[in-house]
Amino acid sequence: MDRPHACQRDGAEPVCDPLAAAVRSGDLDEALRLLDTPTRVSATYNVEYKPRSADEVAADLLAAGMDPPVRYGIRAVCDLIADDDAKHDPEFFDRLLRLENAMAARRPYRDAARYFHLVATKPVGAEDVAAAIRRRRVAMDMDDYETRVRTEPCFICEFFAGTPGFEHETVYDDGDHVGFLNKYPTLPSYVLVVPRHHAEDVVRDLTPEQYLRLQTAVHTVAAVTNPVLRQPLGRI
Repeated sequence: MDRPHACQRDGAEPVCDPLAAAVRSGDLDEALRLLDTPTRVSATYNVEYKPRSADEVAADLLAAGMDPPVRYGIRAVCDLIADDDAKHDPEFFDRLLRLENAMAARRPYRDAARYFHLVATKPVGAEDVAAAIRRRRVAMDMDDYETRVRTEPCFICEFFAGTPGFEHETVYDDGDHVGFLNKYPTLPSYVLVVPRHHAEDVVRDLTPEQYLRLQTAVHTVAAVTNPVLRQPLGRI
């Protein structure tokens, strides 16, 4: 790999189970059951467990500050072939291996393969940024924070009013919503997205339509800032 701090994660892909039950075993009822069953039973230990999909593991890697992982599928075809004896034939196995390698990175075959393989690298400089934030981090005085929130003016309204001392770096403004960088981020890339009118409660102060427009603004900010920051949005 051309960059340091790489990692890989492997796992069984649960979406393959209904296919294997229907195609390999011919058990259509079991395949139908597995479609809506969140748990599986380990054949080795006879223990029930909840499998994690490749998307869930990829989300963990992103949350850990890694670049979006590259995904490969393992055994997209092998587990669907009921004739296990044929797999011991060198010529057949060689052709099977070529097919598996050709399907490993192609959708939709990789997504339905029996196992997934994720490879991710940490962005250059990400460790230095995180270390710098940890060095600057101090314990928060929650009692003082609650007192200030309840007694002092709304810092967002003061920011919009241009009050000195309440300046923030604006990264998004569509006229109804504003996105700005948190002055005291607890994570890299902490962006606040707020409506321009004062709102303290999303249920009492926003209509369903206003709430949906706010979430659309959040999604827009995330889509724009992620490539620039080269890591998943820490908070938004």
